[in-house]
Amino acid sequence: MGPSFFAQHKGYSEKLFSLQSRLILGTFAEFGIMMHSFKIGVQVNPHLLMKIGAKELVVGLTGYIVPLVVSLQAFRVIKYDTSIDSELEAGIAAVAMINALTSFVVTNSLLHDLNILNSDIGRMALSTSIVSDFCGWLMSFVVVNIGHALTVSNYRPLMEVAILLSYYCFLFLVVRPLVTWIADHTPQGKPMKESHFFAIIIVLLLVGLTSQCLGQPAFFSTFIFGLFLPDGPPLGAILAQKFDIIGSAVLVPIYCTITGFKVDIASLRAPMSATIELVIILGYIGKFTGTLLPSLYFEIPFWDALALAVIMCCKGIVDLSIIINTQVLSLLIFSMVIMTGLATPIVNYLYDPSKRYMAYIRKTIMNTDQEDLELRILVCVHNEENVYPIINLLEASNPTRDNPISIFVLQLIDLSGRAASVLLPNQKLKKSYSKGTCSEHIVNAFNQFEHHNQGYAMVQHFTSIAPYGSMHNDICTLALDQKTNIVIIPFHKQWTIGGNIDHSSPSIRTLNQNVLIKAPCSVGVLIDRGQMTGKRSVTKDDSNYHIAMLFAGGADDKEALAYGMRMAEHPKIRLTVIWFKALRPNRHSKSVVDIDVMDDVRAFTEDKENMTHRQEIVKDGAGTTQVIRSIEGIFDLIIVGRHHEPDSPITIGLTEWSVCPELGLIGDMLASSDFTFSVLVVQQQPFRCGLKDIQTKDF
Repeated sequence: MGPSFFAQHKGYSEKLFSLQSRLILGTFAEFGIMMHSFKIGVQVNPHLLMKIGAKELVVGLTGYIVPLVVSLQAFRVIKYDTSIDSELEAGIAAVAMINALTSFVVTNSLLHDLNILNSDIGRMALSTSIVSDFCGWLMSFVVVNIGHALTVSNYRPLMEVAILLSYYCFLFLVVRPLVTWIADHTPQGKPMKESHFFAIIIVLLLVGLTSQCLGQPAFFSTFIFGLFLPDGPPLGAILAQKFDIIGSAVLVPIYCTITGFKVDIASLRAPMSATIELVIILGYIGKFTGTLLPSLYFEIPFWDALALAVIMCCKGIVDLSIIINTQVLSLLIFSMVIMTGLATPIVNYLYDPSKRYMAYIRKTIMNTDQEDLELRILVCVHNEENVYPIINLLEASNPTRDNPISIFVLQLIDLSGRAASVLLPNQKLKKSYSKGTCSEHIVNAFNQFEHHNQGYAMVQHFTSIAPYGSMHNDICTLALDQKTNIVIIPFHKQWTIGGNIDHSSPSIRTLNQNVLIKAPCSVGVLIDRGQMTGKRSVTKDDSNYHIAMLFAGGADDKEALAYGMRMAEHPKIRLTVIWFKALRPNRHSKSVVDIDVMDDVRAFTEDKENMTHRQEIVKDGAGTTQVIRSIEGIFDLIIVGRHHEPDSPITIGLTEWSVCPELGLIGDMLASSDFTFSVLVVQQQPFRCGLKDIQTKDF
């Protein structure tokens, strides 16, 4: 819409974008960039800024210094050979500063779009961009002012530095308590009053105005002011939600549009344009090599280091805020659009966080080493409603002296009101985050379970704060690091006492699907319907807890059977293994292996009073459904494998009503129908391309 295309016609330009309308748009655009920067600042936890490691510090410093030196040296060489006016000289110097900078605001948005915010490279990119941001601020704020003071031989620039530092102290000591006081008057769980939000808007605009009067960009001062405020709920989450709608979704696009108005292809005159573009390209090369080489020095894998270098070369909205002439700005924006536009597919191709989950050793319940009988379980909890059914399942897992259990409780929190994702043990999290991040009720419930099974069960608590789109990275990372045998994740639906669906979360469903695909161990999806029949407890109720294991063949059913057999060792559990056998098996059926497994089960149950075995011969999926209907009201929990033998007659016809295919054919039917028993759908860790050919022990 700028002078390069439609604005060449004066009639179009005067009618749609007259000078007066551009001034109004420009004013709102400034408001937008201020709100956007303030929102990002509120989402950043200052405590994490103090925990940047040596690796991130070195990579950030070299990634800033190398492109700055390369660009300035190239500019110095070019300046001697060509005549450059003072305005163009200042513009090229500004370009050199921009090429050296990698903004935290830009990097955070890019990583969020790529769904790698909580990956190893994502976290390193955020920390590195913070170092780069600080270097850029130091260069422009301190070095420029001190250099100017030495040039003019007076103390006025130094006085300006002192005044500006005093201004930031005033924001921290006076204005910050005022905003937090306003936020504290919002009841927990209730929306902020419009009057309170309007007051915060007024404070924000005053901060931007006074910052401009002191010669600082308004967006930078509002970012620093947001950094002073506490991140996360309640204040961070409320402000992020409000400003995301007003600022990021409405006003920031206007800011980008206003910048686009300034781009003019006609201003690109040779050979000066080629000279400027050379400085820009050399800056990108310096940024790339300045990030790649130290990353390789710190033994980051080559392809990961390559992806990190590409991420650090990306530019965004902060880089558009400089004031330079049209020719330099046009070249800079064209270069930014090409580089940042290519970055997304390049990083997606180079970096896949799930590669590290491709473990060489299969971690399942079946192949638990005979020397190490400890069962290691990672349980994921979204809210307090998930706690009771998971603890009941852990009780059923029969922790004993001879068969202890290690439990890793991971509380999953959506990244709301925060910029950086976190995966930390609860002890460390409490030191860095505001009170209320970790639910004390959840922690106390699992600690009580540990106390009840003292010496037999060990519990460790972790918290993941991440977007749902990439939260599976934290689950898989913790499962890999702790060498767990199985991950238990809650189903995305919850039921009321009357049997109606009380809550269904598409975000949790997507998370579960990602975990099922990428987990480095077995996975169990727990579908809790205990509230429909009255919450039954394995240990507290006088009557026995009845569990049925539905065996239709396949590796997942064998894993589910192994888990059920462990539960059968519990004195208060009655396990029934129901073997579905096809009336006419397929020609390529592996039923011979299933027969051997069932023979072992039958021999095992002969001396077990609390375990029974029965065989059901069915013709098709309708027969399977009829058998399952007949056990309604008898059992408290049904265990079933996710996948079964392909094209088995047992599941013929079940695909016609598939609602949740990620649970498998039988698991989907059990989760979608109006049954009253709870269900545990088990998936054994699948073989993946690149794994060693390891033979799994037969049951």
